Amino acid sequence: MFLIFVLLIYLNVIRPQFGVSGKATAENNLRIISAPPLDSGTLPDTDLHLYCEDGRHVGVNYETGEYEVGVEGAIVSGDNQNAPEWIFVPEGVIGCHYVVSSYDNQKFLQENPEIAQQIADPADSYEVYARYIDPASDIYTSSTITETIEPGAEIEHKISGTANIAIEPGVSVENTFEDSDGRGTKIIINTAEKTFHFTAPDRDLGVIRADKMDIKIEEGKEVIVIGYSDGIINFRATAMRSEDFCSASVMDKDWKEHYLLIDKPGMEN
Repeated sequence: MFLIFVLLIYLNVIRPQFGVSGKATAENNLRIISAPPLDSGTLPDTDLHLYCEDGRHVGVNYETGEYEVGVEGAIVSGDNQNAPEWIFVPEGVIGCHYVVSSYDNQKFLQENPEIAQQIADPADSYEVYARYIDPASDIYTSSTITETIEPGAEIEHKISGTANIAIEPGVSVENTFEDSDGRGTKIIINTAEKTFHFTAPDRDLGVIRADKMDIKIEEGKEVIVIGYSDGIINFRATAMRSEDFCSASVMDKDWKEHYLLIDKPGMEN
């Protein structure tokens, strides 16, 4: 039995039509689908990913350009241009979630500023649906959801059920919180990649993968709890996307500093 997630791509940006063929190789327990480099650079595209809490990943690695398949038994479309993408995972794969990324759209616009200037609205549209396949009985398909995505954004879609499979509207996996009391601190949280980026007027921690990033439901509201420690930096944060609230604390032993961030609900900077 398999669970499938399908991304149907509808881009507003005009792009060349081309086909790529590649071969799969095994490396570091990861299956890689590689393609020859393109002289034209990055083309606008939205991509489907699967991220797992234990670090496994299915989808394009934007640093290497390779398509990773880090979940055993997964069946994938690969990185398609101007065509649907899908990821099959066997039933029983848990702790994973699906994300749509428009990283390539942002990079394309950055590399082609003359084209970017001519686009009034750089947002794209895409459609997604989930499917549960049971060879002994039937194929079950959710309703199709249409979403809009800004360049560089990542949107997570949660799915549930089997014969009654359903897909939820997308939620941004990257959220920015800024201190409401003038401390000048800021944090960007990425719940798909389990990373955070904390900055203060005199300090930039860079992008760090959290030791713990749990998403809990308390009184019907989603709460993100983050923890990280490397012996020098001790970081703790709690955030609520629906309330636009975040409380974060950073202890820096080297700098002997204690940074705070409190983004109060309903207070925008």
